[in-house]
Order: sequence, then C-alpha cells, then structure tokens
Amino acid sequence: MPQETSRPTLASTLARVRITPSICAAVAVATLGASAIAGPTWDSDWNDDAGSGPFNAQAVDTNGTVLMIDGSLQAPGLLGGGDLSDMYLVRITQPSVLSLSTAGGDRGGYSSFNSSLFLFRAVLGADGTYSAQALLGNDDADDGSTGSFIGNAANDGSGFSITESGYYFILITLGGLSPRSASGDFLWQGLDEAGTVAFGGAQNFATVAGDPASDGGNYQIRLNGVSGIPAPGALALLSLASFRSGRGRRR
Repeated sequence: MPQETSRPTLASTLARVRITPSICAAVAVATLGASAIAGPTWDSDWNDDAGSGPFNAQAVDTNGTVLMIDGSLQAPGLLGGGDLSDMYLVRITQPSVLSLSTAGGDRGGYSSFNSSLFLFRAVLGADGTYSAQALLGNDDADDGSTGSFIGNAANDGSGFSITESGYYFILITLGGLSPRSASGDFLWQGLDEAGTVAFGGAQNFATVAGDPASDGGNYQIRLNGVSGIPAPGALALLSLASFRSGRGRRR
C-alpha cells in the first residue's frame, strides 16, 4: 500500500509520558472500550499500513476471536516504493485447530496475487523488544494454487508442530520473496514444492528479500485458533510498547 503520513506509535507515546497508575488505568479502559467495537475481521492495514518486521508489526489489539485479516500488498513501481509484506502480532489460543489460509475454497481466505504465508514465535528479549523465530511457512497450498495454507504442523518430515498458546507473528508476502536471517540466509527450504509446510528451525528473522512474482493486490487471511491481543492493564500496554497499534472495524 502507498505510504501515508506517519502517526505516533504506542512506543513513541509511552516514551514521552511518565507512566503512573492512574494513566495506566485510563489508557487500559480506553483501549478496552475501543476493542469492544472491533469485529472478527481485522482490516487496519487499509488505513494504517502493517509493518514488515517485529519492530513495526501491527498488533491486532482486539478482544476475542479474529477470523479474518484483510489488507493489500504492492510491488515497487518505476519510482520505487511498494509494500512487499505485512506482519501482524496475534495470540494463538487453540494450537490444535490452528490454520492460516489465503487458499480459498474450503480452507477460506483469498489473495488476488501469488502469496506466501509464514508463522513466527514472538520472543521477548531482555531489552523489552520482540524478535521473531521462524516456525512454519508455505508458498503454494496445492498444485496450481497461488494461495497459501498453514496448519498447526509441518509436513516436511521435521515433526514440528505448534503446541503452545501465546504470542505469534503472521507474515504475508508477495510470491517470490522470502524471509531471511541477518546474514541473508533463507529461513525456509523446500517451499518450491506445492503443498509443503516447512519448519523454519526457530531461526531469527531479519528481513524479506527477493524478486516479487506479482504486482500485488488484496488479500484476506482466514484464521482458526487465533485471537487478538487484549489490553487488560498497564503491564500488557508496556509489553506491547514496541509494536504499532491499529484499530479494526466490524464487518
């Protein structure tokens, strides 16, 4: 999506404010009130572009189950720019039924372009910021499909599966792009074979690189077993201070 004029993030706001119990309580109440009107479809990417990494991922800060995430991506034009990937912070609450899909059909979701989906564990560091550890990835859900699908387990022979609830990152990219480590290494192997859901070895994510396989378009990620990030008090607000926050609207 085209970049819009930046607005203060939760992190920058907290950095300028002395956090007192009364301020924490007031912010928590306001956040809960706004979250109460957010529906099962999260679509804040349309008016506040989701970032591309854990440092600027968009926190899905709503209470309760989230069934869909709507947004769009765009390849760079002649003058550069573009929006190659979107990352979201969510809470997996039911690992046994977890699924993420842009494959359409019975799996749900869609993308008007060749998409890839990736799932990362959100790990809080000693410095109070989060890193993203590569867990599951898929390029094409099936032969002939340009959509993607991730269940709760890899099918690459690694035996890895998601068994714990907690905070995770969802990353959607244009096809042809891949998450890389700080040294530029691929985090996933074997995704060229349609239907492969591969384990990323819990390697640390740094960036997305490659050549886009499409011009981009709209997407809708169908979710199962996923909820938003509630904000019951100051501790939750402070723990999310490194994330950008958006607001979804009910559909």
